[in-house]
Amino acid sequence: MRNSFRNLLLISLFTAMSLPIFATAYTTPKREARSTWCATVWNIDWPKTVISTTGNASQIAAQKNLLIRMLDSLAANNINSFNLQVRSRCDAMYKSSYEPWSTDLVKTRGMDPGWDPLAFAVEECHKRGIECNAWLNPYRYESNKGAWDGLPGCYRTDHPDWVMDYNGAAILNPGVPEVTQRIVDICKEIITNYDVDGILYDDYFYLSGTPMSVDAGLYDKYTAAGGTLSQADWRRNNVNSMIRSVYDMIQETKPYVRFGVGPAGVACTSSTVAAKYGIEPSPGSDWQYSDIYSDPIAWVSSKTLDYIAPQIYWTIGNSTDYAAIAPWWSTVANHFGRHFFSSHSITSLTSASSAPAINGASALEQSLMSSKLKASGPNNTSFSEYADEVNINRNSDLNGAPGSVWWSATYLFNTGSKESFGHYLKRTVYTKPSLMPAMPWKAGNNPGVVSDITLSNDTLKWNGFDNVRYTVYAVPNGVDQSTFNCDVQYLLGTSYATKFAIPAAYRSGYQFAVCVLDRVSNEYTPMFLGATAKTLAAPTLVYPINGAEAADPFNFEWTKVAGATSYVLQIASDAEFKNLTHSYISDTTSVSSALIEGIESGVPAYWRVIACAGNSNNGVSAGTAFTPRVLELTYPLANETNVAPTFTAKWTTANTGDEGTLEISTDAFFANGSTIFSGTSTTGEIDIPPFTLKAGTTYFARVSVTHDGTAKISAKHMFSIMEMTAEVPTIERPSEGDTVYSDYRIAVARQQAANNFTLEISNSATSWGRTRYVATLNDFAYMAPDPAGSIKVNSALMTNGSTYYVRARASYYQDGSLAYTDFCTPVSFIYSSKTGGISGISTNDFTAKIYGGASPMLVVNSPASAITVEAASMLGVSEGQLYSGFGSHAEISLSDLQPGAHLLIVRCGGTVKTLKFIR
Repeated sequence: MRNSFRNLLLISLFTAMSLPIFATAYTTPKREARSTWCATVWNIDWPKTVISTTGNASQIAAQKNLLIRMLDSLAANNINSFNLQVRSRCDAMYKSSYEPWSTDLVKTRGMDPGWDPLAFAVEECHKRGIECNAWLNPYRYESNKGAWDGLPGCYRTDHPDWVMDYNGAAILNPGVPEVTQRIVDICKEIITNYDVDGILYDDYFYLSGTPMSVDAGLYDKYTAAGGTLSQADWRRNNVNSMIRSVYDMIQETKPYVRFGVGPAGVACTSSTVAAKYGIEPSPGSDWQYSDIYSDPIAWVSSKTLDYIAPQIYWTIGNSTDYAAIAPWWSTVANHFGRHFFSSHSITSLTSASSAPAINGASALEQSLMSSKLKASGPNNTSFSEYADEVNINRNSDLNGAPGSVWWSATYLFNTGSKESFGHYLKRTVYTKPSLMPAMPWKAGNNPGVVSDITLSNDTLKWNGFDNVRYTVYAVPNGVDQSTFNCDVQYLLGTSYATKFAIPAAYRSGYQFAVCVLDRVSNEYTPMFLGATAKTLAAPTLVYPINGAEAADPFNFEWTKVAGATSYVLQIASDAEFKNLTHSYISDTTSVSSALIEGIESGVPAYWRVIACAGNSNNGVSAGTAFTPRVLELTYPLANETNVAPTFTAKWTTANTGDEGTLEISTDAFFANGSTIFSGTSTTGEIDIPPFTLKAGTTYFARVSVTHDGTAKISAKHMFSIMEMTAEVPTIERPSEGDTVYSDYRIAVARQQAANNFTLEISNSATSWGRTRYVATLNDFAYMAPDPAGSIKVNSALMTNGSTYYVRARASYYQDGSLAYTDFCTPVSFIYSSKTGGISGISTNDFTAKIYGGASPMLVVNSPASAITVEAASMLGVSEGQLYSGFGSHAEISLSDLQPGAHLLIVRCGGTVKTLKFIR
């Protein structure tokens, strides 16, 4: 079975192509973002001609012709996405209700150009099967302070409180809620009025180096209203809120619109910040987090964008190494279920590519632009460097969604060399067209196969559907249509219209197929020219049906349909299936509920199945209601406080005997090494043993259940253990005046309330200076980490026959802060350099030794494994189990055994050994 989104995303076919001979052979993936930044600010890429009077025909023609030339080149070289900068400084390259026409388009800010560049760009991109995205700068206002004073759209006049000035430049203040709303409104107007495929931001947020004093007043209002974030975190949260608000608006308005951000290339190098997100720190140096208050991992982890396109403008082998940074981003994006498309700088590819003059830019803007234009590092003028970077993206891709965004469009087709860089890419890494990666977190739309395909005057035409696209394949005549699987080597391209011009090379010897490609890039069943469409029978739904409650994990099941090669499971919030929420494709007659993300527990929903096959009309089942019961923890609840340290964790269960695994971690993302407890149960509940969870500490819990080989993981619940007051510790070993042997470990009586113990040893009962031995016992440890023979007092090992003193105190949480008990009364002991075990054994799996004295014990050391100890009489009659646990060290008291001879049966690591003990 497979998720239609994930299938199309993850099972993209990688087919080796017949390439010209060059240094490295590359493969072409079917799914890959191949995009470019087209900068309009300061006329960097487009337009090169500015309109002096409204409707100037020759100037408009010059602007259109340059854009057409650029798009023709991009399409010819298999680029599939175009990012046109439509709002660079609170201005517009489109008809805006909020802001004036841009001076990068017209001579005077606000003057009507007489045409609409964004509408034209969308139309021309779609003619060529290229996605067209609107690239906006959300905050940037003036490159030079006061540049727009008195001109249309002057925020200093209309909304002076929105403007933040620093170092000769100005932005809209991210801390003003009305600014966020204005940005949301602008983005909504664009996606409503234009058929754009996406919205993209670049890396401009707060101005670099902005002092805290600049927005101190706004921050004071925030804290006065009860806000608790630091000013730096508050600034980052302002940006995060804007990103989230735009993403939420897109999901409400046109959810298929792809939303991305292209921040600075390095983020999250701080181990503290990385730990907050449960990831490894990034290589390189992160300047954006505390300078422009940009935290890209916040956006990826909260899933408030569809892709991240960091500007990794360093080459392979640089001190900031592309080969290390790009795989890190790929891992992070995959971890949070989003896509990573790398931004590359190619402006170093010609000596003529020096930083463009930026007329009217402040020193700050000039510096920022100059520093970001060229790639830094070795081989930054070599075409092969960037082909190798593409290959790194592909090789490190973890979710079938590699991608590149090229800075900038000009250099893809105009690098001043005999072969343009775009042509080079086509000859090497972009040998065939590719489809943009599908977004598995968005509902798709499978309307069925196209109909009435005809070929006339070398143009393929068909009848299609509203608001979808199409893929067109040229398949050699010898390929059996029934085995055709939309292989990349046969892909001709993508069409937004119901027609496609067949290239001359494919006009004989080929058969043609057309597939629906929906707006979130899912590709559906092919239909061949000349084939007669069959109509498949409708599947019959088997489970769940008639409103049944279905508890995770379970399988949606239906009957097999003759001739069907795949099935599409659809889930909707309404019986008419007008509001689809999920769509999955399967090769078999079932789909696991574990593949469903975001479905609401306890809310009735509807499902149906569509049977699919090439050259066939779909067979659509009747819909039926069901009530999902999503796998979730029922105790502790999310954000529950004052939880007892020992409790019974509970979760929903289908009572099928499926084994659930409960994990409790100190980390929200359950990073490696953070798991405190893991246990399994088939009953839907499990006891948390004592001395596992600390009082006054916050934890995260989740449960996973595997059904028919597919795992479902619940949402995580954050909860807090109640605070408890620790008591003054008791020294458990030694007793007053005991002899402590060199292999003996001093121990404190355990306390559930204690956060840790501080253990001290001195040669004086009253003097506890710097020369004392000090050990901190964390995580419920209660024995000194060192055997007595390794302990130093007064910078020297303890002396045989001498008297020493031990004391301890405990820490615990009180009102969220650590408090401390008093030290206990010191206990004296005499140190012996001899070993104290009276008998012992050693195997490959473990060692076990008996220690005598007033408090006899058995000490077992092993690799981490299950340890059990049982006592028996000398005749072999069981006297009961003394210990059962899991770990690498165990100390078992023998004080409760009756006087006489006993057998101690030790089981560890598959080995069983017996010791004799006489009490």
